[in-house]
Amino acid sequence: GVRVGGVRALPAPGPRPGTGPPPSAVATAPSGRPTPPAGGSSSGSPSRTPSKPTTVGPAGSPIALSGAQSLDPPPAGDNNEHPDEAARAIDGDPATFWRSRTYKNPKIPGKPGIGFAVTLAQPGTVKAVTLHVNGAGGNVEIRATDPSTPMTGAVLAQGAFGPDVTFTFAQPVQSQSIVLWITELPQTADGSNRIELAEVLVS
Repeated sequence: GVRVGGVRALPAPGPRPGTGPPPSAVATAPSGRPTPPAGGSSSGSPSRTPSKPTTVGPAGSPIALSGAQSLDPPPAGDNNEHPDEAARAIDGDPATFWRSRTYKNPKIPGKPGIGFAVTLAQPGTVKAVTLHVNGAGGNVEIRATDPSTPMTGAVLAQGAFGPDVTFTFAQPVQSQSIVLWITELPQTADGSNRIELAEVLVS
């Protein structure tokens, strides 16, 4: 019986060399280990970068405008300063413009002035108005008031027109409409007394 037991015992060491292959399998584990950290860091950095562009734009970025209208209030005016062209001054296309009628005198005798109003898509804080005009000179008063009462309210800024003029207010104002009240017309390149307002930008 002892011999049988011995025979049985002998095969036992045989399988032991067969346990040699597992160590080589374990050796592959270290090569697999660096992969998760590398994947973690690479997936982490892209997720951080997109959050940067979503920050709010620069302080001077334009405010969305929902409407525009020319103002030629009675009794001196007849509401006929090309009202159908008003939207051209807020369409983002500098090639199109709103124009007033042409006057012999840039100071528009017999009228307190003519106006142009823009309506903001929603009430907001306005601190500057940029005007792109085909011409130069004249005088404009800028107010944060209702288009129906264009000559009321404080004059926030005023000055001459030009191809690219920005009027910055001393103090920002809360408003949903901005009125440009023109007391003296600029001159176009050919010397005509009228305003050709290509774009109004409110910021």
